[in-house]
Amino acid sequence: MDCTIERRGPDTLIILTGPLTGPALARNAAKVEKAAGAARGGRVVADLRGVKDLDTAGVGLLFALYRRALMAEARMALVKPPARFGRLMAAAGIERFMRVYETRAEALRGG
Repeated sequence: MDCTIERRGPDTLIILTGPLTGPALARNAAKVEKAAGAARGGRVVADLRGVKDLDTAGVGLLFALYRRALMAEARMALVKPPARFGRLMAAAGIERFMRVYETRAEALRGG
């Protein structure tokens, strides 16, 4: 997993690319979680459009980001991952906790 983190005012944009799987998480998971916790009162947007593979460890990371955002009194949003991950994300109940948007602009606006 590779990541790019951008601060946009009170919001934090986390762009995730590559595999979001157990073996690939070790390198950047702590960095991504720390960024989510720094969005005090803003919004944490995880852009998943560039994710190439997703497993339960990756879903676990998304929930870890959600918990960090809650602790920072921030809202968590996702930019829709590739459709092939829909079944796994639905089974995990992601949309009950995090709003999923079609585009990054929509997620940052919170519309």
